[in-house]
Amino acid sequence: KEQRGGATVHGGKDPQKDVLLAYGLIAGTLLLPVLAPGLEKFDGSPLPYFTVLAVASVYIGSKRGLRNNEMEMISVKQGAVAPVVLSITLFGVYILQKLEISFEAFIGSYFFLLETFCGSFSLALPLGIIGAILEEKPLFSV
Repeated sequence: KEQRGGATVHGGKDPQKDVLLAYGLIAGTLLLPVLAPGLEKFDGSPLPYFTVLAVASVYIGSKRGLRNNEMEMISVKQGAVAPVVLSITLFGVYILQKLEISFEAFIGSYFFLLETFCGSFSLALPLGIIGAILEEKPLFSV
């Protein structure tokens, strides 16, 4: 444990309270239509809503980028595999149409699984920050 600015952090990592605040801003913005019904009736209401979501998301992404010290380069092999993967994907869409499987249901199921995995992984950072603030022992390190 290490003391930094009055807050105890594990492994020498700063808990980044500003990122936690940005996550709170996103959560509050997403809850705004539920907490203030009738807000959607105003003509300009989507503009500040999506602006706050976009700015908070970019801020969180930029802070994550500052913490990442590794550069990832795409190799020639990865570049050569990309068209093959895309061709297999197009063939899969063709098979879906030939077997008369509802494309909308398939895409809906796919995005449900994708959102579940992405949502659970994206919650790891804010919950880790809250744990560091509360001086909890981490379950695992990423």
